Amino acid sequence: MALEQDPGGYVTTPDGAIHYLKTGSGYPLLLFHPLNTSTWVWHMVTSSLARYFTCYALDMLGHGKSDKPSRDFTLPDFSTAIDNAMEQLGIPSAHVMGNSVGALLAVELAASYPDRVQRLVLIGAPVWDPRDAHQILDGDTNYDDSGYPMPRSLQELKADGQFVNPCPEWVDKYNEL
Repeated sequence: MALEQDPGGYVTTPDGAIHYLKTGSGYPLLLFHPLNTSTWVWHMVTSSLARYFTCYALDMLGHGKSDKPSRDFTLPDFSTAIDNAMEQLGIPSAHVMGNSVGALLAVELAASYPDRVQRLVLIGAPVWDPRDAHQILDGDTNYDDSGYPMPRSLQELKADGQFVNPCPEWVDKYNEL
């Protein structure tokens, strides 16, 4: 079966342009990446998924090739941006797969826009007591004053435990954001 290939592009939302990659054919499947990463994290699975779905991997605002929002964004803000992007792309509803914070975004999208989401696939969804979330987020020193991730070495990523077995290619992709 020949797969429909589309290099993707950008969709304009009120908060900035969202970069996306599109491949495959079939029912739409939106792919949401973890925090501090980009559409690149999906590169090893999209060819398999694209045999059954039209895959849309989106760089969340402030990540990858998407615009950085002019204000701090919350999950509901990201969800609204995705709703706007789906409107621009002509996607009335889709299956949604999210990894890590992308899984939280997938849940937020389903809760805020239930008609947009048919099925959820949640990978490594972080779970914590909302009363303790400030302790997790306030102590994070991995960002510069502008809110961008600080460059990290392979040894730092291994020690952090964010990646099970990071390789040099992952470090390069992580640091290019």
